[in-house]
Amino acid sequence: MAKKIVGFHAPADLPFKAGDKVRIKKGTVLKSMHPQKDNPYEAGRSYTIEVHHVLPGSDKSIFDPDEPEGFRHEPYRNPSVRWPGSGGYWVEADINDVEPVEQD
Repeated sequence: MAKKIVGFHAPADLPFKAGDKVRIKKGTVLKSMHPQKDNPYEAGRSYTIEVHHVLPGSDKSIFDPDEPEGFRHEPYRNPSVRWPGSGGYWVEADINDVEPVEQD
């Protein structure tokens, strides 16, 4: 099994980029911007998507000038892949939960 990608990573260091095709397996936890979707939710089937863009994730300390100490603590957020889903609303999955698809 490949090493899990945790927290912030520069886009050049990530295994996927815009235009790559990846497999979303049934049961993968997804998040959607669709206002009528419960979030998060599980993929009801396996399917292949084309990555529109990759989000780099975040580390635990985030600079915030409004905080007394100059930063705020947030949970780690792993990088994720994002694509337009139903109705054009963005859908995303943790980068660790998707698989590459062989390009022709």
